[in-house]
Amino acid sequence: MEFLKKINIILAFISFSLAIYHFFIENLSLPDSAVFFYLSIVLLLNGIQNIKEGYYGWGGYLQIVVAVLCSAAAITDFL
Repeated sequence: MEFLKKINIILAFISFSLAIYHFFIENLSLPDSAVFFYLSIVLLLNGIQNIKEGYYGWGGYLQIVVAVLCSAAAITDFL
């Protein structure tokens, strides 16, 4: 589980850096599907970590459901 914690911290740092860059330096022109894929990966890994460690009760399962919905939203852009 230590590896998953490190991955989640790295993804949080990347998200924070991209947000600062987007709002204060230059506007990022990312397609919606890329944002939804990124969110689905972050939520899926965070949900798995929460389930494995027993945090938040049903919160981990809810994050996995939202990750599946974000994946579906990203895939429908390509259809």
